[in-house]
Amino acid sequence: MQAIFKEIVAGDEASVRARIEKKPALANAVATGTPKKYVGQSALQVATRTGQFDIARLLLDNGADARFVDVTEPGAWSKSVLHDAAVAAVMRSRRSRRTFTAESEQVWKVAEVEKHDAAYQLLAGLIDAGADATAEDSLGATPLGRAVHSAHDVLPRRNDERPELSNGHPLTRELVDDLTRIFALLIQHGADPQQVEPQMGKPLAEFYRHELVGKFLIGNVEPDPIPQPVAGLRAARPPVSGGCAY
Repeated sequence: MQAIFKEIVAGDEASVRARIEKKPALANAVATGTPKKYVGQSALQVATRTGQFDIARLLLDNGADARFVDVTEPGAWSKSVLHDAAVAAVMRSRRSRRTFTAESEQVWKVAEVEKHDAAYQLLAGLIDAGADATAEDSLGATPLGRAVHSAHDVLPRRNDERPELSNGHPLTRELVDDLTRIFALLIQHGADPQQVEPQMGKPLAEFYRHELVGKFLIGNVEPDPIPQPVAGLRAARPPVSGGCAY
């Protein structure tokens, strides 16, 4: 694996900057060798996928191709860097986590998710630099489609037809704001919620019409009222284990 990719993955912005100042063409380097998971991706794509958004912005400002599509073996799934940036922006959105006070009261707190602004600004920067918000990947999915699918996993579980599926998670102002601006940006630049996504066989707006994410495609989603602590839930505290609860 070329040295610049190791520096990107490690978050070594200073070394990446020095390297492209010495050799500007490296802003468009494509990964080869090992690890295989990066092969065929541009430096900008690797920075985006690994959450190194400041480095991604540095590369973009130094001529990295905003319309790059990863190059892998024939027939493999390929997608543009904008697809990756759309997913990254959604996954960096500020979600709420269940926690407990010292008195064992259940409360929901917005997770301190770093880089949510940096991820969104990269998405906007790619579009400003010429990335196509309507571009399809090799399976026919659009950046909006990938963002919506990711948001479905991030949002609280709610279904108009099956309310019993609700997981009780609150919808916070922070999450509403983060997802709203992502969808609005893509739609403003041509993404169409009524376009049929091949893997779904339906438009996004129709496929998700009973889900919370479908409401974001319509617009004007409001957060839930701020929940009050619930006392006496010591028994409901998640069991402690050696792994991460999320």
